[in-house]
Amino acid sequence: FGGVLAQGNRLEAALRRDLDFTDGALSTLEAFERERREWVAQVPARSPLRGEDVVLTSAFGSRRSPYTRAMEFHSGMDLAAPAGTKIFAPVSGVVVWAGAVEADRRSDWWRLGQTVVIASGDSFRTLFGHCEQILVRRGMRVAAGDPIATVGATGWTTAPHLHYEIRR
Repeated sequence: FGGVLAQGNRLEAALRRDLDFTDGALSTLEAFERERREWVAQVPARSPLRGEDVVLTSAFGSRRSPYTRAMEFHSGMDLAAPAGTKIFAPVSGVVVWAGAVEADRRSDWWRLGQTVVIASGDSFRTLFGHCEQILVRRGMRVAAGDPIATVGATGWTTAPHLHYEIRR
């Protein structure tokens, strides 16, 4: 019975250390946010999709192209959701692009079909690709949480999803 108590005490001590570490990390984060409120307000920190039908189908980083089968760099994440699902602005900002991107050898954005790009301050551009319907226009101010488009399957895609990308 003594061994079980000793093990319980060790687990309790380890848990206390983890909680103390987490508390310290949260305090550091809160201080960072207080000191840099303006910058933090520009960070796209909310999910652009809501609901339980959203599934991450492709992460940021290297992956095999579903079209060429070659390895390529995927500059965002793909979130599968039913076509027509509303996409919401994850941050307040200005719409700097709304529409299709023409095919061009200098950029592969044309693969994203109907696309929306929001600038939040001078630091971030948030990109939403493969949209079915665009609900905003260039130059429009949007607030965090405003609907900006719907999930679609435009451009190079195998199924309805949102290509979501944050650029700094």
